[in-house]
Amino acid sequence: MENFYQRVTKCINSSTVTSIPLRPDIVILRGAKNCQDILSNGLSVEIVIECKNQQYKFWSNNIKTQILPYKCIFNPNKMILASMEQIPNIIKTQLSNNGVIAIDLVEPNNNGITQLLKYI
Repeated sequence: MENFYQRVTKCINSSTVTSIPLRPDIVILRGAKNCQDILSNGLSVEIVIECKNQQYKFWSNNIKTQILPYKCIFNPNKMILASMEQIPNIIKTQLSNNGVIAIDLVEPNNNGITQLLKYI
């Protein structure tokens, strides 16, 4: 867990984040059956999924204050932003350049669900 707290400190110090974002919507771990396993073996985060259900204009600030800090802190093999609404293509490109997979239109009977399932 020491490495985790060191990453938190490093990520917070290297950004403009004023609070510590530590509760992503979905975290998929590898190699842990319970909390004791995590404490003993450390975090091995496979996927972090942050979910948005509003238009981009309502959560655009979350990219710098939530999504990118989650990627830095949890250091997942895959960082996914899943949105029920359309994400502007330029934002998808910027996120991709920062190692974040952006999937929009994630809702029943839509292609976004298929894309999300492909990654998990």
